[in-house]
Amino acid sequence: KLLIFGDPHMGNINYKPDFFSFMVKTSKEEKVDLVLCTGDIFDGWYQNRPSSIFEQNAIGFDQQMKLAVNELSKFDKPLYFITGNHSYNTFVRGAGVEAGPYLEDKLCHMGLEAHYLGNGEGDVSLGSGTKIRLLHPDGGTAYAISYKSQKIVESLTGGEKPNMLLIGHFHKAEYIIYRNVHVLQTATLCGQTKFMKGKGIPAHIGFWIVDVYSKKGGEISRIKPEYFPAYK
Repeated sequence: KLLIFGDPHMGNINYKPDFFSFMVKTSKEEKVDLVLCTGDIFDGWYQNRPSSIFEQNAIGFDQQMKLAVNELSKFDKPLYFITGNHSYNTFVRGAGVEAGPYLEDKLCHMGLEAHYLGNGEGDVSLGSGTKIRLLHPDGGTAYAISYKSQKIVESLTGGEKPNMLLIGHFHKAEYIIYRNVHVLQTATLCGQTKFMKGKGIPAHIGFWIVDVYSKKGGEISRIKPEYFPAYK
């Protein structure tokens, strides 16, 4: 049983801490086995967008790291996560620091089993051999919600495809099966930002709890995705 979420953008004023607490509470009630996050834990800070600082209530690396550690340490099950463009394009390019290893280390010191899988992409293997790929791609959203998911799966090399593909970045919620890959877009925990509103891009706020049944060798024989949306 997996808890799956992405794009909380901690540090942004549109991040939903109350909904995050609800997600943690739900994960404990549902007795999940693993927690998976598809990136953009941090909002970062784009220096080429000076006005973005007015959309933040935790500014810079130290404040956003403190917030992320405080929030993520509420989990009581192993956490696997990647970082995304908001961390890479700001903290890495602007200051030469990758937040993922720091976050993993701090969470482990807090007593949480945490695993940083890399920037943009990382794989998790379940005991049965089921491969789950966490992905935080680049590029903008598309008019049709499934378009990006389908194009990404089409690009995967045959024989090297994961059994599940979890896609962040687009702030959308979706589940499809394509080329025998179970694909979820992992939604967001951040409301529509000024940038998204200006571009006419909606934010799907929510998270997933997914029951996965697999055969020896990793093939998924049964799956039950359940989406928990947030409404104002």
